[in-house]
Amino acid sequence: MVPLSDRQALERDRGPGPEADDGLPLDRPQGPPPAAPRHGSTKRWRRTVLGLMAIAALAAGAAWWAMRDRAESQTPYLTQPVVTGDIEETVSALGSLQPLQYVDVGTQVSGQLQKIYVDYGDAVKQVGKETFRLERKFIDEMVLVDTDEMCAAIKDVFEETRVVLEPAGALAIAGAKAWVEKHGARGKTLVAVACGANTNFDRLRFIAEQAELGEHREAILAVTIPERPGSFKKFCATLGAKNITEFNYRIAESREAHIFVGIETANQAETAKIVRNLERHSLRTLDLSDNEMAKTHLRHMVGGRAPWSGNRRAARAANELLYRFEFPERPGALMRFLNNMRSDWNISLFHYRNQGADYGRVLVGIQVPPHEMREFGQFLAKLGYPFVEETRNPAYRLFLS
Repeated sequence: MVPLSDRQALERDRGPGPEADDGLPLDRPQGPPPAAPRHGSTKRWRRTVLGLMAIAALAAGAAWWAMRDRAESQTPYLTQPVVTGDIEETVSALGSLQPLQYVDVGTQVSGQLQKIYVDYGDAVKQVGKETFRLERKFIDEMVLVDTDEMCAAIKDVFEETRVVLEPAGALAIAGAKAWVEKHGARGKTLVAVACGANTNFDRLRFIAEQAELGEHREAILAVTIPERPGSFKKFCATLGAKNITEFNYRIAESREAHIFVGIETANQAETAKIVRNLERHSLRTLDLSDNEMAKTHLRHMVGGRAPWSGNRRAARAANELLYRFEFPERPGALMRFLNNMRSDWNISLFHYRNQGADYGRVLVGIQVPPHEMREFGQFLAKLGYPFVEETRNPAYRLFLS
């Protein structure tokens, strides 16, 4: 018996027919007709095909599972040690996060709430009746401080820590200082809660000016002196080596001149001592250190135009020259200026305010006769202070002359 080829076996299984599916005659072998089909070999062929397909499926599944495990084992993880600070990176993770420590957050009051006056986080602009009732019930003592003392506390904190608090934030520190001064406490440990640093830049000038007054390191005085040449120099000599922080004066029609002066002091006791010394030299003195109107407004309003008599300028303001000087910011600079100036030249205007720079800006009006201008020029050259003449300045003519 001649074995069947694969094509012959396929034609035998498909049954009789003169043509294939495409309509072309099939090539049939020459010779005797094929033998009857054998059912045993067909079943073995099918089992073989099915077995190969099953093995291929198992192999594909095993390969997929192995590749999946390998991909999972190569997944990168980003780790970060737990520290206290700002969040710098954000990571995403699957699963749940468990904290290392739990903190129970609950209400700070117990019992039944009768009434809610404000919500959490509301700002209280003014102490009200209810808050004052609670303060009287739970606080042992209250200390009152003013704005100047709070500004002084801001300065103290800045000099110690280089941190600028807001006035409300320095309130507790100002209160602690006032309590120590009131009770004379020594050798005790005090705790003050400083809160808030919401300070605007444009408020720093006000804080700096008021800090000296709040610490009682500057005395603001109104002094009456005779309106004649040499009185200003005598007044400065009476003060001695005190550092003058502010000086405002303008010639007047009366026989007396009133000057507004600021003097650097160590404490209130020194201010009282200065006042007694001036009074002893027949210089009437009024302490304005605690006068809010004087500190806030009057210090900027002292002076004005030179006095007039009818339609003519008074003789006291004749031949006035206006100069702007830069004085060295150190004690004795003013006395050097006065000692080098002729005693018969009258100072008709003087304005100075310590700005914290290494030199002081001073505006001076001096009455010099025209025939003495050469000597006045020699005085300026010998003095050695930088200066600018402002006699023809239109602002001077509008408001001061």
